[in-house]
Amino acid sequence: LPGSPRWPVRPGHSRCARICERLATAMGRPQDAGPLFMVGMLSRLDLLLRRPLDEIVDRINLDPDVRAAVLREGGPYLATLDLVEAYEAGQWEAVDAGAAELGIAPGELPSLYLDALTWGRERVHLARA
Repeated sequence: LPGSPRWPVRPGHSRCARICERLATAMGRPQDAGPLFMVGMLSRLDLLLRRPLDEIVDRINLDPDVRAAVLREGGPYLATLDLVEAYEAGQWEAVDAGAAELGIAPGELPSLYLDALTWGRERVHLARA
């Protein structure tokens, strides 16, 4: 989009995408890894591009379930995004509830998050190289 920054990959975007992707496997739903990665990556694109998220999403051909989660309209991926965002915000009661809803042991989240941090930093470094 016109006026977008030179490096569209930021640590927060890639971190959220990676942890959503990894949660798919942890939930026993590896087939959802790709869609959940997209949900995590697109969920904050409005902050990066400084445009309304619905305007951005309207320009992209997305799976309806991915679109619904990104726009917070429901669907099978929204609970995963909510869990990741609660974890990043330190909302521990919401994390416990979200993890229970998704069948994830809360003790699994720190290692998934650490992996996502490392992975995200590597991606940003590669994008800027």
